[in-house]
Amino acid sequence: MIIDVHTHIGEYPKHWSYHAIGPDSVASNRGLTVEELKEKYTITWDKYMVDRENAGIEKSVIMALDQTRICKMCLPDDYVYEFVRKNPEKFIGFSSVEPIDSTGKFKNECLKQIEKAVNEYGFKGIGELGPGYSHYYPNDKTIYPVYQKALELDVPVCIHLGSSPIKFVEARYMDPMYIDDVARDFPNLKIDIAHMGYPRTEELLALMRVRPNIYSDISALCPRTTILTWNLVMAREYGVIDRIMFGTDIPSCMPSRNYVEWIRTMLNKQAERSGWPTFSQKEIDGILGENAVRFLGI
Repeated sequence: MIIDVHTHIGEYPKHWSYHAIGPDSVASNRGLTVEELKEKYTITWDKYMVDRENAGIEKSVIMALDQTRICKMCLPDDYVYEFVRKNPEKFIGFSSVEPIDSTGKFKNECLKQIEKAVNEYGFKGIGELGPGYSHYYPNDKTIYPVYQKALELDVPVCIHLGSSPIKFVEARYMDPMYIDDVARDFPNLKIDIAHMGYPRTEELLALMRVRPNIYSDISALCPRTTILTWNLVMAREYGVIDRIMFGTDIPSCMPSRNYVEWIRTMLNKQAERSGWPTFSQKEIDGILGENAVRFLGI
């Protein structure tokens, strides 16, 4: 089974805001024209379905996006729900909340939002939380009610740490080491650190070695094949390869077929060319889906 644990949908600039993704931020970083920007960051039902079918992906996590405090990005739970309900066998919804208001206080209403998403919409997780996007530390006790609610509802959490091309990100909030406090304080809460915490990957892997409730995904990393291969080699060396999961980060990385095929056929070739250890079929199958089965509890 192939499972993509990290995808997004939505439209530009309705959900993917001009403020965060437009010509003054991501578009300029990636050399995108206005037309290319709109095409890349508009993921319709048909576009998403064709991508999934071509890649042979059997289940996908679709994450809402609530990062309105700084980046002005919002892909509501309702929008994701309408998408997921069209094919609940293949799609898994994750709720997204902005836990801090404009004054720096906790938003109590976000807990009701999570309850609605899980209990009424059937969502299976919370994410993607964006401390760097919204300027709070992931181990700030102010947001602990979000983790506690996830634990009560028995759903995992996905957190974006490491780096981002969005210019409003503040790197000081995105150090994976901050999640150590959360993993210790909530040892039964499954936590996915997106994008292997890149570029702070080795720190994250060392932390995963002693915190068995921390997972990670490779979303957005497949275009950097040498870096990704080395990161996976390190994950194997640290003994945590069984908690690394496949992800694309659509719309950042499409078509997904390229990334699935790369893991299947090119990962070991890249490792061999670099003089690094190769991966067993069991480890590759784990990355592509089996590790996500445990994380998602499906």
